[in-house]
Amino acid sequence: MRKSIRSKLPEWLVTTLSVLVIALVVLGFFLLSGVTSPKKATPPMTVTSSDIQMPLPAAPLYIHPLEIAGRKISVAYAVTPAEQAQGLSGTTSLPDGRGMLFIFPTDTSMPFWMKDMNYALDIIWISEDKTVADITSNLDPASYPDSFGPSVPVRYVLEVPAGFVIANGITIGDRVSF
Repeated sequence: MRKSIRSKLPEWLVTTLSVLVIALVVLGFFLLSGVTSPKKATPPMTVTSSDIQMPLPAAPLYIHPLEIAGRKISVAYAVTPAEQAQGLSGTTSLPDGRGMLFIFPTDTSMPFWMKDMNYALDIIWISEDKTVADITSNLDPASYPDSFGPSVPVRYVLEVPAGFVIANGITIGDRVSF
């Protein structure tokens, strides 16, 4: 009668080899399935705004046409929360005929402020039906940390250079197309 290889090996070696085979199978499963080991907990730390170095904002792309009260301009869209948080902050100027259009998924009364702004703005608050619902003119960067919001909830917010509203006779109720 033939003896198996296992019966010829000492018991401790059989046990060790069995454990190694099981460990290799488990390791192979994790490597092939993309599962990673849990991260080690790190102690909590306090972070202040002076500790955070933000990258320079990318220049907005003013590629979307918009018309308001017969005046055509090119706007950059701010759709994602990150784009909306950045807005025009950190930019050095906003040329005439340019603007930024904030597009929200639902009506909002979200306040805006002039944090990290380098020039004054007019803010045009636009309702869901694309009519001017409110206007806040000539906001100076020195007004930060004050915040400004519309008198009614709006779906869109258009930031343009200060003086745009007066120069173009923009009034509440004007139609906006984009």
